[in-house]
Amino acid sequence: MIEDFLSKKRAEIHQALNLIWSTAYKIHEKVSREFKSSKVEFAKSSYIEVEGKWDKQLYPIPVIRTEAGEIGVNLDGVYGVIGVISESISEEFLSEILESGLKVEIYGGKDFTKTYYAGDTRISVKELLEEIKKGGEEVVQVEVRRDLSECFKIVEDLRKLREVMIKRGVKYVSPLASSRD
Repeated sequence: MIEDFLSKKRAEIHQALNLIWSTAYKIHEKVSREFKSSKVEFAKSSYIEVEGKWDKQLYPIPVIRTEAGEIGVNLDGVYGVIGVISESISEEFLSEILESGLKVEIYGGKDFTKTYYAGDTRISVKELLEEIKKGGEEVVQVEVRRDLSECFKIVEDLRKLREVMIKRGVKYVSPLASSRD
């Protein structure tokens, strides 16, 4: 069955993969002018939500590690993510990023399937902070996301997120400090 699909959709699959990788290289050109960054690298241990469940991507996806966060491109679009030290998170920080207009998701650093906040989450900032603290993770991931058609806006989104982090004294794990895999 999957072989039939691959046979019939070979050209479209090829175009989609090329679009993902060419988008990453274009983003790299832009982001490397503004931030210290790695080359486009292969992430081999990523996950994607498929039909409501997290599924490992056994295939590599392109990522760029920058001082402002990690940028990746996959079938969902473009994402920017940074590991934030949980104990440094404040209500003011959460309030500001949730009201910023950014498409934000906050999830576990080790247990990435634990979502604390997604765009449709109905929770007060105080309750969100309590949930993060109760989660017991040293680091949580704060992610911003864009469709492929808005790929260059991810750089501005990460810049905005970083500015709020600095303003609010939020500490983070540098994506340039260690390799992803």
